[in-house]
Amino acid sequence: MTKKNIKSLIIPIIIILILVIYAVISGIVKKPDYNTTPGNLAGNLNNNGLFCEDSESGIVYFSNSYDGGALYSMKSNESDYKKINSVSVQSLNQDKSRIYYSLSGDSTGQGLGYIRRASGMFGILKNGTDTIAYTQDPVEIISCIGDKLYFQHYTKTTGTDLDVISKDKKNLHTVVEDMVSPACVSDGYIYFAGATDDMYLRRLNLQDETNEIVYKRNMYSPILYNNVFYYIDLEGNYNIRSYDPATGEDKLLTDERVDCFNIASGNIFYQRSSALPDPALIRMSIDGSDKQIVSEGIFCDINVTTYYVYFRPFDNKAVTYHTPVSGGIYVEEFTPEILK
Repeated sequence: MTKKNIKSLIIPIIIILILVIYAVISGIVKKPDYNTTPGNLAGNLNNNGLFCEDSESGIVYFSNSYDGGALYSMKSNESDYKKINSVSVQSLNQDKSRIYYSLSGDSTGQGLGYIRRASGMFGILKNGTDTIAYTQDPVEIISCIGDKLYFQHYTKTTGTDLDVISKDKKNLHTVVEDMVSPACVSDGYIYFAGATDDMYLRRLNLQDETNEIVYKRNMYSPILYNNVFYYIDLEGNYNIRSYDPATGEDKLLTDERVDCFNIASGNIFYQRSSALPDPALIRMSIDGSDKQIVSEGIFCDINVTTYYVYFRPFDNKAVTYHTPVSGGIYVEEFTPEILK
């Protein structure tokens, strides 16, 4: 073989080796995708995260109030029920392989005489196997973003802070030393209302973990929907307002006092305050028009999926109702199967 032929073979081999080495290095140092769709909707997480939908598969994961809050799944049309585990769950999140949750209370007993309460944050494969325990400290709201879990974490020494841990249980640390919520996520940021000095709207940069003020108005339970923030106004009478960061417009949507709310399919579902003489679950359009009573009474835990909005009576968490998210209002009791 001539030197010319050898040279002609060596050059392609070197190029291939360079490409292989580059691919390997890129795989090792590739940064997490912080724009990954979060593990649940902000409005659901603000309402205890009892329902969580996988938009790709159309599977809904939910806390079955008729089975002590056990973790179940079903199709979005409320068929094909499956029981995943038996503990009482809340703050549901999901990714391609796992469901993440915190424990909502009694895992092995019920009633006022039952003292020992379970706590912690866990992840389980969608087939109900291989449970990972991230902490057994009390945990409230969880947000699954990329390869990390952000969560409200209580310890006896620090109180409740916003912490983060990787899904492989590494690098647990605090990102905000305050009891703020990680529910509202968009484009590499967590948007939250402050909890101590003020309750202004802030955002946490998930790459460098710094946070800054976005809007100087005291608020609660912000939801970002179609690039507009919707929130309960603490400077007014706990009304729902909207804030468009692109134009700076802030708009009053209802002058009624509100306990909680959620958004789905261009509609806002809110609980007209229990402090008023005529409390009720109300549906209105996203611009504040077309208000309609969904159900009279005091309700909480307003969760939404593609087709339904779910809610529970404040004084009876063992019952769940639902109605379509759009079109006609038709309230029925949601009665999923109870499985062993």
